[in-house]
Amino acid sequence: MYAVIASGGKQSRVTEGQQLHVELLAAEQGAEVSLTPVLVVDGDTVLATPAQLKGASVKAKVVGMASGPKIDGFT
Repeated sequence: MYAVIASGGKQSRVTEGQQLHVELLAAEQGAEVSLTPVLVVDGDTVLATPAQLKGASVKAKVVGMASGPKIDGFT
């Protein structure tokens, strides 16, 4: 089973147990978040219409924070 979600202006295919890097979630480390909108769910049957996906959501747990390299700018 997999789902396609939209997060941070990007679409990602996710499965159960997968780790995913997403941008700018307003959540603390260890918090559980709900990733919506869900665009497609493929399991025993494929759910793709807005009526079928009305109550669909993907739950995830924040396992860590990532930051880029520190940049010192001088003028």
